[in-house]
Amino acid sequence: MSMHPDYPKLEDHLKELFQSVSRYKADEGGLLDSKFESQTKSMPWQSLLELELAEHLIDLNLDIYSADEGPDFQLKKLSGDDSVWLEAVCPTNGNDAPNKDVQVEQKSRTSMISASLRDPDYERRLTSVLAGKALKYCDYLESGIVAPTDDCLIV
Repeated sequence: MSMHPDYPKLEDHLKELFQSVSRYKADEGGLLDSKFESQTKSMPWQSLLELELAEHLIDLNLDIYSADEGPDFQLKKLSGDDSVWLEAVCPTNGNDAPNKDVQVEQKSRTSMISASLRDPDYERRLTSVLAGKALKYCDYLESGIVAPTDDCLIV
């Protein structure tokens, strides 16, 4: 996989988050799927979203699970056998040119990272990603990864 042009701007923050999240349930294989680290350079924004979401869930002291197959994160509901599944999505801006507008602002443990959207077709890509995840959710149901009574959220 090739390196996304925005990766160098995010590299330090991604590595820091990766180390932090990797410590969670390290004795059980960790929280990130087996291909996560290899995809970070080619998909830095998606990786950033998943890491930030994982760190936030960990900070909330939630019992989080993850596997290579299925949505990104599983949270067991407090009562019963049902779960809440979280699937993180970060559509591309449709252009692999470096985004010179990437801004990283560190405030204590929180980082604000922003980049302008230069493409008016972004809404169409977002709709397409959501539709694709809805179909994937049906596959998860059919394969028994997700139960019909579980909730699935696209983040």
